[in-house]
Amino acid sequence: MTTTWPNTTIGNTSATTTSYHGNNAESARIASLHAKYITISVSGIFSNVILVLLIFLSKTLRTTPLFWNILNLCVYDSVTVMFVIPFGLDYELDWSWSYDEWTCKMWYAADFWHMLMAGTVIFCICIDRIVAVLQTFISIKVKLLRFISIFLVTLPWVFLVAVCIPLLVVFEHPESKLPSTMCFFQFHDRHMMTVAFISLALPNILLIIACNLMLFVYVLRGGNWNKISSNREDTEEIRLKMSITAVWVVVAVSLLCWLPVTFLAFFSVLFRSKCKGFTWDDFTDVYLLQVMTSSITPFLWIILPEVRHELAVWRRFISGVLRFRNKPNDSLVPSYQTETDDNETEIQDNTI
Repeated sequence: MTTTWPNTTIGNTSATTTSYHGNNAESARIASLHAKYITISVSGIFSNVILVLLIFLSKTLRTTPLFWNILNLCVYDSVTVMFVIPFGLDYELDWSWSYDEWTCKMWYAADFWHMLMAGTVIFCICIDRIVAVLQTFISIKVKLLRFISIFLVTLPWVFLVAVCIPLLVVFEHPESKLPSTMCFFQFHDRHMMTVAFISLALPNILLIIACNLMLFVYVLRGGNWNKISSNREDTEEIRLKMSITAVWVVVAVSLLCWLPVTFLAFFSVLFRSKCKGFTWDDFTDVYLLQVMTSSITPFLWIILPEVRHELAVWRRFISGVLRFRNKPNDSLVPSYQTETDDNETEIQDNTI
């Protein structure tokens, strides 16, 4: 959790106190941390796994470039809810890192670049929707469309390997000495604003630019889509409009969750002396608001008609399986009772 504000000095609220009220407060803090972290992690694992399975098990979804970009986002979000949050909770409880140095670096990098990577993927999703809209009134060659799709899917990974990971090496302060029980990257003071801009400000800037581009293309395409001739079928028009709506919702939710942590981090860097009133609990709440997108975003894609259709298919399939399993048990008793009643009637008739 602490990686978002690497050089901020704040009192450790986890220190053990001897007073009765202090012990109660510490117990309440630990319980609150468990509830917050576990809720985000469990809901994020559930939502991301369900969405990944829907994409992989559907031939329609897994052959659509949009859903490959959504799959990229699920991968980054899954790393956060399955790796970053559990290790972060364990580390924050007593501020002691009990794992090896390599795991520490992997955890730190995944945590530190989460917002940037998620923002880059969402930006690529926005560009994909912009291209889809342009395709409705501009002739674009199939080869060019294929190249754009591949480029948008691979761009976040190339950016991670070629930019994000090297920046951690370049900006690290190798001469700084930290306790072996801590998992921390110490940056040069002259690089703090650059690190804060790239990791925090840049994702928000990318999303704002993407929103403006989508709005511009939407206006260019025409506000009333039904009055514009298009080579697409009505159902495809509806799907395109719904996909744009879904992307706008995802961008809006991401900005609402990311802007508070961005403002607070820049405030802590620029006005470090005025941050003494903040506690780790205050920073934790804002940080958890940031990572909460990893569990919220997968649910938002239910706006897409394709996702709702796949969910309906699987719901009918599961209902059919359950009915098939229960049918023998349910039908056995009525058939037995019918056969018994018939036999009793025949006996009574013969007796008469």
